[in-house]
Amino acid sequence: MLPLTASRGILTGILTAAMAVSVLPDAEPAMSDLVVRGTDTDAVAAAVVAHGGEVEFEIGLIDAVSARVPTSLVDELTADARTIDVTPDAPVQLLSLTDASLTDTGTVLEVAPTTTTTTIATTTSTVTGITGAAAADVLSDGRMAKNSFDGTGIDVALVDSGVDTSAVSGVKPGIDVSLSSTARDGYGHGTAMAGIIRSVAPDAGIVDVKVADDRGVVDVSQVLAGIDWAVTNRNTGGRNIRVLSLSFGTDGSNPASTSPLVYAVEAAWRHGITAVVAAGNHGTELGRLTTPAISPWVIAVGAADTRGMTTDSSLRGAGVPSWSAHGNGVRNPDIIMPGRSILGGLAKDSAVARANPDAIVNGQIVGSGTSQATAFTAGVVAAIHEARSGLSPDEVKALMIGAAEANTTAPARQAGAGLVDLDRLFGKAHLAGRVKGIQAHAWSNGTGSLDGDRGRFVLQDGNGNLLTGQNTPVGPFNGSTWTGSTWTGSTWTGSTWTGSTWTGSTWTGSTWTGSTWTGSTWTGSTWTNVRWGQ
Repeated sequence: MLPLTASRGILTGILTAAMAVSVLPDAEPAMSDLVVRGTDTDAVAAAVVAHGGEVEFEIGLIDAVSARVPTSLVDELTADARTIDVTPDAPVQLLSLTDASLTDTGTVLEVAPTTTTTTIATTTSTVTGITGAAAADVLSDGRMAKNSFDGTGIDVALVDSGVDTSAVSGVKPGIDVSLSSTARDGYGHGTAMAGIIRSVAPDAGIVDVKVADDRGVVDVSQVLAGIDWAVTNRNTGGRNIRVLSLSFGTDGSNPASTSPLVYAVEAAWRHGITAVVAAGNHGTELGRLTTPAISPWVIAVGAADTRGMTTDSSLRGAGVPSWSAHGNGVRNPDIIMPGRSILGGLAKDSAVARANPDAIVNGQIVGSGTSQATAFTAGVVAAIHEARSGLSPDEVKALMIGAAEANTTAPARQAGAGLVDLDRLFGKAHLAGRVKGIQAHAWSNGTGSLDGDRGRFVLQDGNGNLLTGQNTPVGPFNGSTWTGSTWTGSTWTGSTWTGSTWTGSTWTGSTWTGSTWTGSTWTGSTWTNVRWGQ
């Protein structure tokens, strides 16, 4: 593969990988690019200097600095009492997110790339679905609408494939770090999720954090960057981001204690953003939830089948599809929410729409999955934050679990606390009462390898080459490209991030979209995706 423009990712330094060593000219000592973390940023910076290194920038959110240190002195720096850990600057590698549907056994079906336009039938389909609003009425007897809890003043950061603003209203500009050449949602997944969120909370804002391209392909570094941008910009530009909706998951092997993806969603949680994450569509195949739903902090959502239910139905007897992921008995889904045959926003001529024309009903698209359940939950969480603006993410999670009805047809490993009774959730006694159950889990340290988060799905190009090592779609990481405090400063909104490096010719020009990377061999199922038309 041809060398591409160099860049540095926001969390790369806290991932474990082979140490990057460069030999300087004129017999200068070999230097190592590191991220050095401690309990105080200034003390960490002083330790770096004391051991012959230089600080490149601070990473204030994690009390760390990016630094270059003589390789021969790395061990001494590691032993310094002012440091907690010293880890090499590491590569990001890609996740492939191309599946459009899953069978009940979890088999991935890939969306074949196409250059032709398929006529979309919007009125002839025999497929039926329910809107998020209708599902909410079943769970609340209309109480959400009656009490006017509609997400007013609350923004949901949707980290996905983008949103078609002609299909979904209330969309606010966010950031586009995808590989797409245009801002449209060429894949279709994000627009479907946005439509569900808005149907449940029709006055909530949708902040479009576009990370996946027209085929659903996204790099782990893009997901991390999207989450980071949402944290950094949660209160800028008139935004009030209180909810993070992530219909995404990998089968990675990292435990929650070290997973970089878990670290990212927990960073959002610590900053007052309630993270809602899909549990996965793999049934019992993995024996656990997907990453980052394995985080014990976030709200991990499984799918419920609410078709045919009425306001008189017992929530305890709601169906749970076989494909809705089971936990391991320790970390299970927290709740289940409607995720079967849910109508979402339609991005016309998107990959999902072209591949599933029968799923299109009256200008919307029907889909099933924990993705849909996650979007539904994100809308509910927006309404909670509107109803009680001072609640912490821990308190929101406690309220939702406390309003759930234990399922009698599915084990707790699959249904968690059960289907949330929105009538109870938004009832005055429950909503206005004292909230208990503040969490006390250990936080992830993010030091696991990116390979471990990527799992078994490896991105490869049309020639069978894997993107590995220090490489990313824009080249190897190099501290000279990304400077400043990436977590707390202006780097993400400055020219380095939104300029030519990420959105210019390197990502969308001939290097990326040419024959080298347009083969049909993308693999993976890391969007906890959907069974369109069901």
